[in-house]
Amino acid sequence: MNTANTEYTTQWSTATPGYIIFLIDQSRSMKKKFSYDESRAKFSARAINSSIENLLISNTPGDTIKDRVFISVIGYGGEGGNSVANIHSGFISEYADIPTSFENHTEWFVNEQGKTESVTSEIPVFIEPVARGNTPIADALLFAKQLIEAWIEKRQDSPAPVIINVTDGVPFSGPNSKKAEIERTINVSKEIMRLKSSDGSPLIFNVHIEKDSGQILFPVNKEELHENEMAQILYQTSSSVPNVYFPIAEQFGFKLRTHAKGFIANASPDNLIRFIKFGSSR
Repeated sequence: MNTANTEYTTQWSTATPGYIIFLIDQSRSMKKKFSYDESRAKFSARAINSSIENLLISNTPGDTIKDRVFISVIGYGGEGGNSVANIHSGFISEYADIPTSFENHTEWFVNEQGKTESVTSEIPVFIEPVARGNTPIADALLFAKQLIEAWIEKRQDSPAPVIINVTDGVPFSGPNSKKAEIERTINVSKEIMRLKSSDGSPLIFNVHIEKDSGQILFPVNKEELHENEMAQILYQTSSSVPNVYFPIAEQFGFKLRTHAKGFIANASPDNLIRFIKFGSSR
């Protein structure tokens, strides 16, 4: 599944733009604290906002933004119940005009002399933190599948689309039983990964942020899941990471093994940020 070395080699360009879909869990449990006194919703939204800003910068070689990537930001659960909302879809140049606001963010680091320093930057806000409804991952993936099918039909020669899903819980929609909703989520994921473009099948990368202990990073077999329910779900709903992504992963501090699955369960705050940047780089 998604392991051929000849696939995933088409580069982003204005003629063959890439397509990234950010799926973000906006269920009520995202209100819980995650890090630095911030909720899971706020931390995740900022991580995605930062990644979009980085894409803006990397696709602006001079004074003109090059439309080398199309981005959809999809929130699920945020409007209550099992809602799925297209927060924004457009080429990267469109995102330069839509920040709803800007926020200051301070990062702390240790310099070469061993002293702690900080740097404060202003991050544009493309997606607001929301935490309201259920966790309808299957519905969100189904919506993403429809977007990808339309994209591939028009842009068969573009790079394979990438879905980056950020969630803090097991799929839940209310009417369906837990087991039925998990099965539905797995089935829709497999349907997406069976789609084909000339560059390869769409990729699904998942990051789960329930807690920051007992992390499971890019496993290669089920024995590494330690009976972790969410990890078992992610193992079946995530793509194997193509070999061409390995150097990208290493840039963000991840050392991948052959046949590694593209997910992290119980991601720490740092790994959440690095995972999103890894998945949105090409």
